[in-house]
This record gives sequence, C-alpha cells and structure tokens, in this order.
Amino acid sequence: VPSVSCSIGLDQGSTVAMLAHGLKKYDNKTIFTASLASILELMKSKNTLYCFGGKFSYEDLAFQGDFRSELYANIQLDFCFFGSSGVKGRAGFCTSSFTDAELKRNLLKRSTKKIVLLDSSKFQQSSLIEVATWRDVDLVITNKDIPELETKKIRNETHLITV
Repeated sequence: VPSVSCSIGLDQGSTVAMLAHGLKKYDNKTIFTASLASILELMKSKNTLYCFGGKFSYEDLAFQGDFRSELYANIQLDFCFFGSSGVKGRAGFCTSSFTDAELKRNLLKRSTKKIVLLDSSKFQQSSLIEVATWRDVDLVITNKDIPELETKKIRNETHLITV
C-alpha cells in the first residue's frame, strides 16, 4: 500500500479482515467496506472509513444491501481486496450469497487494481456463485500450501504470489 493517499475497497471475510488489521498502521487512506470485522479493525485508525450499508448478515459479519446508492455510484478505487468462500473446481473466486456476489461484481467494475486474498483452505471447498474468473483480477495472493494444479491454473490466468 503506497504511503500517499489512496482509495481502498475491502471485501468481507476473515482473510481480508487480517489485511484491515495491517492497514490500520497507515494514515490518509479512504477505505470502503461492508465488513464489520474490517470496520472494527480500522475504527481507531487515521483513515477515512465508509461502510456499504444494508441489512446486517450474522453469517458473513457484513452489511448487505443496495450498492447502487448515490454515494457509491461514482467512486473509483485504487485497490480492492477480495475474499472467497471457496474455489475448488472453479475458474475464479466465489461466494455463497447472491447479494455478496452483486457487491463484489460492482467493486470489480470500480477498481483499478483487483486483488484476491485466499488461504489454502479455500482450495479444499467450493462455493455456490462464481463471481469472476482469475483473468478478471490482477493478482491472487495465497499461502504456499495450495495444490500444484491450482497454482498452474491461476498462473495461466493472472499473477500469483504465494507467501
């Protein structure tokens, strides 16, 4: 994350919330999220924080509603970080909720750099709705414990970093 001012979108999920924990040490960012976990991590930071409103989902610890509101219709995010509920047997990242899929797709359209964060457990489970293909994102970051076949598949479509 650059030291200058920038706009960042944060998806829901525990992996993205871990990123939010790390972002709180930075200042002067404009951050958009629907994730309660990310909001709690960032609420005492020196960043400007916006929440996509809507009905609160206890399952996802996120607010789910109408992303097309006037407030968000014209935003452009420098970076957006996405999570996934599972990618096994899929050609991209996924979610289990139609409402969440709509939010993710809208964030994709409004983001300059699109980054998916996945831990290796996401490669052991699938999910209901494929949001976008690996080709639709700029970067996938995961840990080194993913199957070699998945590594090759993602690297054929986009950039992959394993840590």
